[in-house]
Amino acid sequence: MAIDRRSACLHQAALCKQRSATEPARRNYWLAEAHKWSQRADEEVGEVVLVIDRKRPVKRA
Repeated sequence: MAIDRRSACLHQAALCKQRSATEPARRNYWLAEAHKWSQRADEEVGEVVLVIDRKRPVKRA
């Protein structure tokens, strides 16, 4: 099953939130991690540009 980047980040954030509930001693750590993953989900990934120059011959070994 394929999952997009945003969904994967949100899933990881949810897992961190669950761990914060099961590990009270490290609650703040897990909530901070969840926050980081949530921010990553909203980051722009950007575009990938592929340029092919057909004027130059390809050297083959």
